[in-house]
Amino acid sequence: MSNLTGQERFLQDFEQAGSDYDYFVSSKLLDGIPATWADDSLNYTMWRHTVASYLGVNPLSVLVVGSARLGYSLNPEKNFKLFDHMSDIDVAIVSSEYFEKAWDEIRVLFENGTLPSDKIGYYRKLIVDRCIPTESILPLLSFGIKWSKNKDKITEKLGKQFYNNTIEYRVYRDHQALIDYQRNSLKNAYIIATAPQVEK
Repeated sequence: MSNLTGQERFLQDFEQAGSDYDYFVSSKLLDGIPATWADDSLNYTMWRHTVASYLGVNPLSVLVVGSARLGYSLNPEKNFKLFDHMSDIDVAIVSSEYFEKAWDEIRVLFENGTLPSDKIGYYRKLIVDRCIPTESILPLLSFGIKWSKNKDKITEKLGKQFYNNTIEYRVYRDHQALIDYQRNSLKNAYIIATAPQVEK
């Protein structure tokens, strides 16, 4: 196992991708097997099919992203934290049907006061990004009970090394939305990783 920090692993991966944002997204985030998986593409493929059957989506629309995919987080608030037993497993669901359904229901939740009005700007930005994180609103959505109920089943399929991790879904309108979102996260991470260190 590498002794590199998350930031060092990120810069190494980025260099291996030819310092090309689009190729990094394709090769490290969308293609192949997640870094935290055993090196068995059949198991990952089977897992995607299982998740798709639980959620009612196409298997090609199910992808692991985030630190479970890379082995470290690109979230600037997490400082390239390495994936561990307390990390979330971020599962991207690419579905225009569920995206539109979620957004229609979110608008109703604002209209009836279930969601606070000061959050509407946040959700509108997500709609522009064509991405809806569901961790805080999943129980409020019509498909939320079904998706929540299957989280434990999905985790069980990963094996006992992932039993303490929590599945979190992000719904993307289409694959281009997923690519754009990941590319923007990557660019922000690279800016932070290569910024001059300020001496204290």
